[in-house]
Amino acid sequence: MPLSPNSVIPASSASNPKAFNPLMEERRKDHYSHFILRLAFARSDDLRRRFTRAEAILFRCRLMTDNAREKQQFVESLNLEWDVVSEEEKNALSEQLMSASQLKSLDDESFVKVDWDRVTDLVEQRRVFLKGGKAYVPLSMQMSLLMTEFTSRLERGMDV
Repeated sequence: MPLSPNSVIPASSASNPKAFNPLMEERRKDHYSHFILRLAFARSDDLRRRFTRAEAILFRCRLMTDNAREKQQFVESLNLEWDVVSEEEKNALSEQLMSASQLKSLDDESFVKVDWDRVTDLVEQRRVFLKGGKAYVPLSMQMSLLMTEFTSRLERGMDV
């Protein structure tokens, strides 16, 4: 039975570093298979697009199954170039932010500022507020940002 990221590792493995760690072994296999497939699909543009599309779908599924803490740790580990919108700026733009993002309240929502071309799908749907070439994206819509970042990094990796 495959392990999920939420699986509990037995205490005996945690206390004995030389003990078999099934979660790490599953991750290692996943990494190997990813790079083997990356090599196999690098032969043509069509194959690269198919591989990128399939990996993006898998990435979205895995990200959606993570709990909030795991997702937050993952996002922080990416070192993304997001500018967090301060409370003062959020309050000053509250009317525009609520209108654009179709949120009822901004109390529990935080926003990030990114270049508008990083979230063209949200711009197209008019789901973000634009000002000075920046898109104000609520964290509840961060999936779009993560998918764009994942796809661009994967495409750069495939080119290499």
